Amino acid sequence: MVNRQGLNRLRAMIDQAPMAMVCYDKGLTITEWNHAAEHLLGLVAHDAIGLSICDFFSNNDESGPQRWKMMAWASGSMDGSACAQTATGEKFPCRLVAVALRDEPDRGETVVYVVREGQDGLLESEILRKNDEVQQRADLLNAIADGEISSKEIAIQRGKTLGLDLSGRYALFAISIDNYNGQSYEELQKDQRGMKELLRQVTQICAAEQDKIVWTRYDGFAVLCPLPDPCIDVKSHALARARSGRERVTGQMPGVKLTVGVSSSYFDVMDLRRCYREAKEAANVGRRVWGGGDVYHYTDLGICQLLTQFQDSGQLQSFVDQSVGKLIQYDKTRKTQLVATLEEILLASTLKEAAERSFVHHKTILLRKNRIEEILGVSIDDVETRLTLSTAMKILRLTKQ
Repeated sequence: MVNRQGLNRLRAMIDQAPMAMVCYDKGLTITEWNHAAEHLLGLVAHDAIGLSICDFFSNNDESGPQRWKMMAWASGSMDGSACAQTATGEKFPCRLVAVALRDEPDRGETVVYVVREGQDGLLESEILRKNDEVQQRADLLNAIADGEISSKEIAIQRGKTLGLDLSGRYALFAISIDNYNGQSYEELQKDQRGMKELLRQVTQICAAEQDKIVWTRYDGFAVLCPLPDPCIDVKSHALARARSGRERVTGQMPGVKLTVGVSSSYFDVMDLRRCYREAKEAANVGRRVWGGGDVYHYTDLGICQLLTQFQDSGQLQSFVDQSVGKLIQYDKTRKTQLVATLEEILLASTLKEAAERSFVHHKTILLRKNRIEEILGVSIDDVETRLTLSTAMKILRLTKQ
């Protein structure tokens, strides 16, 4: 039976490992090529995948491809001296350690890691072990966050075996990468290897503060930051630590734009699931409603806390249609931007401020306000109407793709 969780963990380790690691299949064709292999052998993964393993490595006995097949598939492993060749033709002695992935007989893959001759193999093994521990910690925390572990005692005990103290009080942050060097998150996701490397770099910077617990998730990454005891103002402390961490990352990686969501109070490890959901919602709302690139606390979301709980998007859309649907349709048919004007009016305390925000004359914003009221048949100055319209605009932001 194929152990998918173990295989996924192994593949993540291969990609993030600090030593060169390569996978090849039964036909000796390269299927995986990590970042360390790119640096060591001078060829990016895109160009290396699909080539033969024999294009880069040869055994010292010069027996060629058959030697690879015999040592990796007859015995199940290979450990010995070899010669490596870079993309420029430079050769250097190395030691290869290979293990067959027998859980995937159809693909018939073997994973190989490469150590330059003279390097400390024990050190490389220790690095590999530490990377495995990091992944195991992430697996545990993700299992708790996803509700797969419901026993507080089991969670704390498993944490102890991995060097984690999950019995304390923490602030929980959910961090998302909005943009990097002009590329949106959606664009970054198209390059899975590049996205993994970006996550690795950001995670490494966040984890530099030894008291934090940082781990990756399928939709970004999360941080547990310990709270002092006693902590008089938990919210202020959590926001300060979140802002400090965000500034550290953007300071070292100027091209990255991060949005950080902070959860409400976290009392013990069983709150992790709720708090991660809250922190993620705070980040999502912050990005969609206020433009992102900052730190947002769940308790500051206001009415958006309620809006994010709606499971039926049709109800929200119906509310928008009834409230500002006519204005949206007017903009579409007349090529105007009255919806944007309405949003500026609702955000500003006065029409003068709205005009300044929109870079138009005060009389212009007044004329647009009157036109909006005429189209919708309401008065924006009415308190209840203003609340309704503000809610509709927030829903538009939240549901905007």
